[in-house]
Amino acid sequence: MAIGNRIHPSEPRVWQPSGLREAWELRQNLQAASTFVSGGSLLRTQWESGQTEMPMHLISLEGISELQGLRVLENRGDGVKLRIGSLVRLAACGKQAESRLLAEACRLIAAPSVRNIGTLGGNVASGIGDAIPALLVNDAILSWFNGKGIVAERLESWLAGRRKGKAGEDKRILAEIVLQPVPVKGSDTGVMEFYHKAARREAFAPSLVTVAGTGILHQDGSLSELKLAAGGGSSTACRLPYTEALLTGRPLTESLLKQAHDLVKSEWSGFADPFAAAEYRRTAAANLIVSELWKQMTAKR
Repeated sequence: MAIGNRIHPSEPRVWQPSGLREAWELRQNLQAASTFVSGGSLLRTQWESGQTEMPMHLISLEGISELQGLRVLENRGDGVKLRIGSLVRLAACGKQAESRLLAEACRLIAAPSVRNIGTLGGNVASGIGDAIPALLVNDAILSWFNGKGIVAERLESWLAGRRKGKAGEDKRILAEIVLQPVPVKGSDTGVMEFYHKAARREAFAPSLVTVAGTGILHQDGSLSELKLAAGGGSSTACRLPYTEALLTGRPLTESLLKQAHDLVKSEWSGFADPFAAAEYRRTAAANLIVSELWKQMTAKR
């Protein structure tokens, strides 16, 4: 495939590789003049708003069969391990029954027309997708094609790299997202799962805040295997390890929840934009998380 530097079209050209290696080689040759695209719903918004400039070469991943499909890898007594191809539509993710949190998150993303073309891989690769908090508390693993083969990386680690400014260095192709088993209800334990999105209006708007959580509930009112995440809008979502550590193994009390509220606000930095201040977002995230914990505490009484 001879392309090199000789191609300078006056309008964007769409390339349609049939395999991962072909797509990779196109990107290596075209470099910054190109970008990978699948559904393109977020990219289109960014181009139309002038946030980013449309490159001269669009490398469509739509024809690559390895990036399709949703299947259960394991179905054990402690939960389901789920593999989702990066090109699976958000609408399909919203209908699957294996991950309740991911389904809830995807059903709340944009309008139905967007969910019908937008992909889970695109939502993740953006670094700011509303599905990311739900994936974080599912310990999601990202599988990337790096030109030689598939390499695995924890979503949490990849997001940490983005926060350090490494996003522009990543030219790999996201192939699939693997969700680890979430806790299931036992004979003497329960399960806490939640996902919440706060936006400026009920639907079709960018989120102000998104939070998610999972954990095992014990009869004494304590939690174990607790995972919490916050994000939303143009911020990179993250886990809340200090809040998780504070709450793990201790019966929930009003005093403990007050400490958790303060810790969420200090642990997640939030962000400011014309629609909301960072302090507002931090408080909203803390309120949403603690309200779920309050429900669990009062249910035990």
